[in-house]
Amino acid sequence: MISDTIPLQIPEMVPSIVHLTPYPNPARDKIFIKNLNIARGETIVAQTFNIQGKLISVEVINTNPANIDISEMRNGLYFTRLFSEGGKNLGTFKFIKE
Repeated sequence: MISDTIPLQIPEMVPSIVHLTPYPNPARDKIFIKNLNIARGETIVAQTFNIQGKLISVEVINTNPANIDISEMRNGLYFTRLFSEGGKNLGTFKFIKE
């Protein structure tokens, strides 16, 4: 039997080294990330997925406080995964875009 449904996956929630907290949550234009201190010259990559698991944006973060521009995203629930320059998974968090 052939199925007409496509399995959807949400990015795997991997425990963080530090507890990453997005604020404000819900947000309209920017999400700031509490407990993510970026050293001078360090780069963090943020991958943001929608609730269906589709990659919506990839953003390079190299500023303190760490923030992600969400102004162009539609309203809804999102998941963001953070990686160090070397590819180390720093954690995943969810936020709501208003």
